[in-house]
Amino acid sequence: MRRENISLIVAASGNAVRFGGFPKAFCTIGREMNIERTIGYFKPYAAHIYVIVNEKTYKQYQGQVRGCELIPIVTGQGDAHSLLKGLQKIHTLNEFFVCWGDAVFLSDCLIRHLLKAAAGIGEQSIGISVCSLDKKPYAWFEADGKYIKKTYFAGKDGFQDEGIHDQSLFYFKDGSLAGLLEEYRNKLGITESADTSGGCEMKLLHAFEYFYRKGRPMEYILAESGHVMSFNTKEELSCIEKKIRLCQ
Repeated sequence: MRRENISLIVAASGNAVRFGGFPKAFCTIGREMNIERTIGYFKPYAAHIYVIVNEKTYKQYQGQVRGCELIPIVTGQGDAHSLLKGLQKIHTLNEFFVCWGDAVFLSDCLIRHLLKAAAGIGEQSIGISVCSLDKKPYAWFEADGKYIKKTYFAGKDGFQDEGIHDQSLFYFKDGSLAGLLEEYRNKLGITESADTSGGCEMKLLHAFEYFYRKGRPMEYILAESGHVMSFNTKEELSCIEKKIRLCQ
């Protein structure tokens, strides 16, 4: 059931270098764009849907996607920096979901699972990440009970046989995320107006470590794998399209 005080933010402002520069959220899968698929799955649960995009994408797709509001930004130094820039433009935000623009949802299972968990979120917790136990994940978490303590990336830390892997979907219980991300940005020495021209990247998954140290941790819940996929190349997108056709 839709909750009038909950929103969805789709972070889709990246430059998609490995995808030839085309905005991945607006790729066509079957007969619709992926962003339209995402809106369709979240519409029964979120009263407001915002899509954070770069200025080029905004000019190209403004007014072409129903059921959402496009929020244009200058892409920041990392996904968390871009998310922060978007949050600063959305002023009436209470509890909300965040997902990535290249997340391809195959059902609403994770949304329902996350909403159920949100009803019992801890007083100090800032939010919840939906995770699965996956083989050789590209990123995984070290946990302290139900809290995320540390984040690892395979590119830097090497692969792990199995790990607690995020499923590209997060819940935040109030608008305090923007303030914490602002603190984290300052800690990293990234200027407010910084773009993708270089320097330190501000990643949301790494920010969870900062939240833990500040006493506002992210919780995690485990769900079954296979309800969401993502892609970085056209070949990976083609594989996803084939899987969706087989499931229909």
